[in-house]
Amino acid sequence: MHPFTHAAAGWLIAQPGGSLRDRKLITAAAVIPDVDGLAILGGGDAYSRLHHTFGHNLWAGAAFAVFTFVVARRRFNTAVLSFVAFNSHIVGDLLGSGEDWPIPYFWPVSSRPYSFVPPFQWELVSWQNILITVILIGAIVRIGYKRGRTIVECVSPSADRSICAAIQSRLA
Repeated sequence: MHPFTHAAAGWLIAQPGGSLRDRKLITAAAVIPDVDGLAILGGGDAYSRLHHTFGHNLWAGAAFAVFTFVVARRRFNTAVLSFVAFNSHIVGDLLGSGEDWPIPYFWPVSSRPYSFVPPFQWELVSWQNILITVILIGAIVRIGYKRGRTIVECVSPSADRSICAAIQSRLA
């Protein structure tokens, strides 16, 4: 799945989180697995060997959950939701990254790859991924209308207030 789709899912998972800081941490947890995608800087071969490895595993998810536990305001809640958001990324990639992109979830302890097969797995550029993204955007807009915040709060609270005001005035 695309990074925005992961971020949107993470932000929606973060809604029970208390503060903006905690919601940002939970949202980040849904995107952080793609740190291993930076292997592209070493070329296509490095990317194909390393993407879906050191960022996409149980230990990375647990480490990020521990990190959020240390820095969050609502420690336990944020750590649990961060782990859920992290794993939403894993499930999203298993479903919507295409064939030949298994995930060795227990790497480096085990290199056993996990994957789904069609129809429970589809290509990155697919109607399923587009539909999921559109549904997530719809949910974000709904929260913008009801609660006065959208995913934009993670990068610019002032822009988020403007966006929410526009959503609320158009849908009122």
